Amino acid sequence: MSQQVLANESKIDRTYVSQLERGLANPSLSVLIALSISLKIPLISLLLKD
Repeated sequence: MSQQVLANESKIDRTYVSQLERGLANPSLSVLIALSISLKIPLISLLLKD
């Protein structure tokens, strides 16, 4: 999934998705929820370390 598609589905800006991927921004809980829904993964998987 591209950053643009993820951003559109999550209703956040593409540049913010890029910042999240590079560790330059800290997402709010509402952003994490939106991302988990868009990615179709459990929220907890975004919160746990690999």
